[in-house]
Amino acid sequence: MKLRKEISGLHYFERKSGIHILMDEVVLDKNEISNSPRIVSIALTNICDLKCHFCYAPKNKETLSFENLKRLSKKLDEIGVLELTFGGGEPTLYPNFTELCNWIWNNTSLGISFTTHGHKMTKEFVERLIGNVSMVRFSIDGVEPRYSEIRGKKLSDLITKIEFVKGKIPFGINCVVSKNGIMELEKVIELAISISSENILIIPEHHDGVFQLTENDWLELDKVIEKYDNEIELLVTHEAADFIKSKTLEISNSKEFLFSHISADNQLKNNSYDKKGIEIKNVNKIENYFNQINII
Repeated sequence: MKLRKEISGLHYFERKSGIHILMDEVVLDKNEISNSPRIVSIALTNICDLKCHFCYAPKNKETLSFENLKRLSKKLDEIGVLELTFGGGEPTLYPNFTELCNWIWNNTSLGISFTTHGHKMTKEFVERLIGNVSMVRFSIDGVEPRYSEIRGKKLSDLITKIEFVKGKIPFGINCVVSKNGIMELEKVIELAISISSENILIIPEHHDGVFQLTENDWLELDKVIEKYDNEIELLVTHEAADFIKSKTLEISNSKEFLFSHISADNQLKNNSYDKKGIEIKNVNKIENYFNQINII
């Protein structure tokens, strides 16, 4: 179990189970507190074989170096980061993806999850990941016919891929909710329950950080969260939490450093959609970069 000293107290994290334990009665000296984020998302590559209309990821072939990722992971582990979340582009298209997960899992105490469209995952691919990742997150933004309209792939094909994972690696679902799309979200939640997903992450659609949902959408979203709260764990993105009235899991001080993003062109950013970032020229100075990132 990994310990992170933070503003909120002593934060323990067990990467295999995903359990977080916060001892918020402990008050730490400011010099003890980690100046790193809890979670770092990394776009391994911008390459993707799908063309989803709401995707804001750059459309180029930028890809991070395998050796540099190993050095970066070691350093992030040392300075108190708890989890890495891999994305892109499509992370399963990253060369030697399973080898990267294996190396990080066996050489650091970091949790590893990744978000994927899932269609490239074979039985053999999944077997190489078992025991080396904390969770797989599948992107499902609607059921049929909506799913095929967005992805250009059949949802039934993805369900077959998910069966390769079920019972071997914990998995969850990410759902981008578009304007007037709350009814579709309900259908995805019903699907998630039926296939025994651990949870579902609700991601309201945004353009350059501006949410596209209407006032009525937010009201309907609250109703859906209340309706399914006892049936499956429902999560919302941190930025969206302020727009809903429903209770969400909150284990942090408002000043806590929760999240940073590293793009496939090696830029450190506050979020994956930020236009500006800081080039990571030296992974050993990543703490200095974190100190700068919030003033951009």
